[in-house]
Amino acid sequence: MPIAVVCPGCNSRLNAPDAAAGKTVKCPKCKAPMVIPVPVADPGFETVDDPVPAPKKSAPVPSVKTDVMLDDDEEDEKPRAKKKPARKEPDEDDEEEEADERPRKKSKGAGKKKAKGLAPAALIGLIAAGVLLLGGGIFVMYWFGIREEKPKETSNNTIPSGPQPGGSGGPPPIPGGSSPAPAPSAPVKPLYESGTSTQRQISNNNLKQVGLAFHNFDSSYGALPAGIYDSSGKVGLSWRVAILPFIEQDGLYKQFKLNEPWDSENNKKLIPLMPRMLAAPGKEPNDGLTYYRSFTGEGTAFPPPKNGQAGKPAMGLKLSGFADGTSNTAVVAEAGDPVTWTKPDELVYTPGGTLPRVGGIFGNGFHVVLGDGSTRFVKPTVSPETLKAMITAQGGEVVDFEK
Repeated sequence: MPIAVVCPGCNSRLNAPDAAAGKTVKCPKCKAPMVIPVPVADPGFETVDDPVPAPKKSAPVPSVKTDVMLDDDEEDEKPRAKKKPARKEPDEDDEEEEADERPRKKSKGAGKKKAKGLAPAALIGLIAAGVLLLGGGIFVMYWFGIREEKPKETSNNTIPSGPQPGGSGGPPPIPGGSSPAPAPSAPVKPLYESGTSTQRQISNNNLKQVGLAFHNFDSSYGALPAGIYDSSGKVGLSWRVAILPFIEQDGLYKQFKLNEPWDSENNKKLIPLMPRMLAAPGKEPNDGLTYYRSFTGEGTAFPPPKNGQAGKPAMGLKLSGFADGTSNTAVVAEAGDPVTWTKPDELVYTPGGTLPRVGGIFGNGFHVVLGDGSTRFVKPTVSPETLKAMITAQGGEVVDFEK
C-alpha cells in the first residue's frame, strides 16, 4: 500500500512505495531529501537509515542517490535529474496554501490605490468649495450695493400720461417728418410669457374675424370703421361696436344708444356683454376688457376724425386708399394695455413721438391684422423702423416683417 508523504522542500504531496518506508529519498520535483515514515500499524518494517532532518530552503541540496522511484499524485512523468526543473503549474493544494498570502497582497495594493485616490478627491472638493464661496461672495456683493447702477430711463421709454396727440380730447397731431422712429414706450408685462400654440391660434382666429368684418364694413360703407359719433359730434363709441352687425352680433348692436357715449347710463350696462372674440385667450369677456386696438393718428389707416352726425359711423381710410398697399399696413394689433371694448381709445401714433405699446398678450411676439384681412405674428425684436412702416398707410415703405 503506497505511503502518502509531503515534500518539505516544495510541499508537494507524493506517494511512496511500501519498500521505501523508513528510507531517505529525493523529491522527484525539487530533489529535496525526505524520510519516508514507517506506518505505525505495521510492525514488519525496519528503519534502515536514521531520519535526516529536512534542510532549509536556503541550504544547498545534498546529493543523495537512491534506487527507489516515487510516484507523483498529479504527474506521471519521470523527474529529470540533470535538468533544472521547469516552472510548474500550481496544483489545488498549492493554490490552497498560497490563498492565505493572496488576500494580503491584494489588500496591500488596494490600500495603496485607495490612498492615491484620496488626493484628487480632496483637491476637487476644495476647488468646488472655493468656487461656491467665491460665487456666493459675488452674489452678496452684487445685491448689497456693489454693482453697477442701471441707467435711468429716458423720456422716450416712459408711459405717456394725459391726452395724446391725435387721440380723443387731445391736441392735434404733430406734423410728420423724416426723423428716425423712436423706440416704443415703457416695457410691457404680457399676460403670458410665451403662450401655448392653442392660445396663439385662438387670438389669431379672433383677429381674422376682425379683418373680415373690416372688409365687409368697407364694402357696405366705402371705408373702414373708426367708431360712432355721439350727440357732441365726437366719436363716442369704438369701432368694435360699429362692427357688431358684421360679426353676427346685431342683437347686441341694437341695444346701444348710438348717439350716446360709451359711458352713458344705458351703454355702460352693455360693457359686460362683450363678445368672446374680443377677449384675450383664457380670459372671460364679462370684464369688458380687450387688447384688440387699432392704430390712429396722422398717416395711419385711421386718421383723427372730424366732427360728425350723432349715431353715424366715423370713417377711416378706404382700403383702396392704402398707398403702401393693404399687405404692408397694420390696422389692428394686440396692444400692450387693455381698454374697455366700447371706449374709443386706440393706439395713437405721432410722427416723431414714441411708438405705441404692443404685445400685451404674449411675451414672445404680437399679432397684427393687415389691411388685406390677413394676420401676422411679429417678433418682439422688431425694429422701430419696421413697426413705424407697418403703422403708416401712406409712408411709401415696403415692410420686411422679419426685421
